[in-house]
Amino acid sequence: MPEKTRFYDWFIQNWAKAGLPLAIILFLISPFVYKGIGLVPFLVYLTLPFYMLHQFEEHAGGQFKAFVNKNVGRGREVLSDRAIFRVNVLFVWLGTLVVLYLCVYASIIWGLLSGYLVAFNGIVHIVTSIRMRRYNPGLWTSVFVFLPLAST
Repeated sequence: MPEKTRFYDWFIQNWAKAGLPLAIILFLISPFVYKGIGLVPFLVYLTLPFYMLHQFEEHAGGQFKAFVNKNVGRGREVLSDRAIFRVNVLFVWLGTLVVLYLCVYASIIWGLLSGYLVAFNGIVHIVTSIRMRRYNPGLWTSVFVFLPLAST
């Protein structure tokens, strides 16, 4: 009989895979969100499902962790599953939610934070790919999703 799995442990291993259907749901409800909050906060809202697509490309199969550990750590683990989870779920997902609240209830200027984060992440992937002359996990969504989103 398998050991009892705690949700937190399961989520650390599967958050990127769970993010894909969640992104689809967020896209499906997006017309209602737009109607309720207006254009600028809506663009902030959209960064979350687009980020989830990006994270799926990067992390669903452990590609980004393997890429970083091979190229930066030279075979040593310098990036753990827990660190990846903390950055992507706690910082990006919850951070985007905080920025969305600030954008809606304080000032729309807060929305720039989401745009800057998306632009920075996309540029880092593209520059890394050019420098290494090869694909890195997250490159396609950086080129085809992040840069167009950041330029709006």
